[in-house]
Amino acid sequence: MTTARQATTVIYDALARFERASGMPPRVVLLPRRVFDQYSRERVLLDSVLPDAAPPKPKDPREWSDVRVVENERSEEIEVY
Repeated sequence: MTTARQATTVIYDALARFERASGMPPRVVLLPRRVFDQYSRERVLLDSVLPDAAPPKPKDPREWSDVRVVENERSEEIEVY
């Protein structure tokens, strides 16, 4: 699933599908180990090239930055809650 696509993109797609289907903002995403490991590697790379501080913006209650990313060894697919 994540071999052809970046984990960050796969996770974003799962969050978007959840929000469209439920009408609620996602709060937790459970990732299989393989996706979590790939996501962790991508975050290290992105953090190394992106600026440290983004300009402040108004708090949006539907902001995905508050989503908790959790590794779940029993999951075979991404689960969003």
